[in-house]
Amino acid sequence: MRVHFIGNVCNNHYVLAKGLRSIGVDAHLFLIPSDLIHSQTLPESEDGKLLHAGYPEWIHVIKRTSHVHHPWAIPGKWIDFISQCDVIHTHGTMAPYIMHCRTPYIIHPFGGDFFKHPFHSANSKWKQLHPYFWGRRAKIQEAYRYADAIILSAWNHLWKEGYEKLLTGKKIAPIPLGIDTQKFSYGYRSRNRFGELFSKFDFFIFQTARHCWSKDVVAKEGGDKGNDILIKGFSRFAKLRNKALLVFVDGRGGDSARSRKLVESLNISGNVQWIDPVPRENLILYLHSCDIFVDSLHTIYGSAALEAMSCGAPVMMNGKVGRYKEIMGDIPPIVHVDSTEDDVAEKLFYHASHRDKLRRISKEQRQFVEENHSQSVICHRLVNLYENILGEKSDFKYLSQNFFL
Repeated sequence: MRVHFIGNVCNNHYVLAKGLRSIGVDAHLFLIPSDLIHSQTLPESEDGKLLHAGYPEWIHVIKRTSHVHHPWAIPGKWIDFISQCDVIHTHGTMAPYIMHCRTPYIIHPFGGDFFKHPFHSANSKWKQLHPYFWGRRAKIQEAYRYADAIILSAWNHLWKEGYEKLLTGKKIAPIPLGIDTQKFSYGYRSRNRFGELFSKFDFFIFQTARHCWSKDVVAKEGGDKGNDILIKGFSRFAKLRNKALLVFVDGRGGDSARSRKLVESLNISGNVQWIDPVPRENLILYLHSCDIFVDSLHTIYGSAALEAMSCGAPVMMNGKVGRYKEIMGDIPPIVHVDSTEDDVAEKLFYHASHRDKLRRISKEQRQFVEENHSQSVICHRLVNLYENILGEKSDFKYLSQNFFL
């Protein structure tokens, strides 16, 4: 069986293609021009040491040319090559390019794949920068309509406005995100590797997500991560526990400057550090060392939270999942927090005094990831999905219009 992955959003396609190849599937990854712009979508951010010398033969780079003016476009000569497989596995924005190539294709939206991309945004800045997308909305809707299956991995597709039109009555395959649990190995509180950094602090909170504030304060990138709430809640905690440390990965997100100003205004600059995007190997050391990891205070977990869980970092997030469990199954044990600064402060105070509970959550989360999100588990589920499509079986879920009400 030969499978072609188009695009590498969140590095998930790279992880899946590599995992499928390990079990005998001839999987290939096609990096599109936009993947070459953002460091988070390059395979180097997963396997820096392995790939710096050059990509293996199963990774193909589609570069921008004079005939490809937009980073989300694919030259026609590549379409013929991409179609020479049994199944095409792509995310929604690339689906219009391959929906007429007569090869079965699966759409695998990540995060806000359809309704977070610039073509739909009401933000006039994005509208000016990306007029290309405004004419493609109908094409992407058409691609969803003709898809042989749609994989659901992200919970927010079950409630975001407009997704009901894309998903109602379609062949839905609920397959969670896959994580390389061998790479993201378990190492709860391995602090000796950081020496002086942790000699000054005794409680470490780590946040790697984009710098996006809550929607009610108009997050510039629509990320709705709640960094404003996290900073305010942490400030109350840090003023009474001055050896607490909050570390942000800098360089991403439209609200980064606002976050820095808020930290300064709350007089907690000595308790907050900003690090540049770090190589994956160093990121894992941070995950091994933190007491609590925060991805978002508003949404359920994505790949960053799963990587943290795999490394043993207890994850704090909002556990209100709505109807997620009805289609995606159980969620992992978490440090549940409401999206308020009061509850953030309360949870930090409580767990700083109950390290034994953090250790228990750490072990339970690692076990959950191994059983439900490990690369091997997800790849075998993908093979079953491909076989269902090629064999015209019907092992799918179907969502009614009422599911979204």
